[in-house]
Amino acid sequence: MTQLVKDVAPLSWREMAIHSAKIVLAANQRYGSNLTKAGVTTIEGHATFVNSQTVMVHGQEYHADRIIIASGARPRELKFPGSQYMEHSASFLKSSNLPENITIIGAGIIAFAMASIATEAGVKVTIVQHNKRALGIFDRELVQILIQRLKNAGVVFKFDNTIQKISQLATGSYQVTTNHSQFETEAIYCVAGRIPNTEDLNLSYLMEDIFINQRIHSIIHFFVIFLIQLVC
Repeated sequence: MTQLVKDVAPLSWREMAIHSAKIVLAANQRYGSNLTKAGVTTIEGHATFVNSQTVMVHGQEYHADRIIIASGARPRELKFPGSQYMEHSASFLKSSNLPENITIIGAGIIAFAMASIATEAGVKVTIVQHNKRALGIFDRELVQILIQRLKNAGVVFKFDNTIQKISQLATGSYQVTTNHSQFETEAIYCVAGRIPNTEDLNLSYLMEDIFINQRIHSIIHFFVIFLIQLVC
């Protein structure tokens, strides 16, 4: 197996962005309508736990026998000089236009998806990974085939490169400095993993309510759902 896709239709980034926005809007409206039809009450606001069976939103307490925590995840933030110049996958998909070249930090599923899409849109892509491993959970042989295909399409891989700093140039572009190289780019997207949105939920209240019964089973009133969100 040496080639995954033989021909790809020309891609207009602007048309794709407009179409994507329409799909997301329609999906959100459909989900909201389905919840209403199902008799689900929706409350918009930031929730914090009062105890294991009570949350507070805008000063109002809501009690439930069982509470499911499904607060989603957000991009992991890397900290180094100039890290404020980095963007994330959401801004990549929402942008109406892409620059001529971009840099992607990370070598996971999202990074490869972004690189594939951007390359088909005619953008020069550089992927920076802090170690030698890409798409860690997948078969090594297939991963190498995919890497070679992306290289053939013009993607530059910089493995074993750790970002040390990012500097903004007078031209508006950015200079990326790693432990092994230095190069310029017009946009930088960090997709180095995701972390759960839980730190503002007051989860300490939940820990106090966990105890062990005589059969050594923890008795709790809340459940946590871990979601893998490819693009948020």
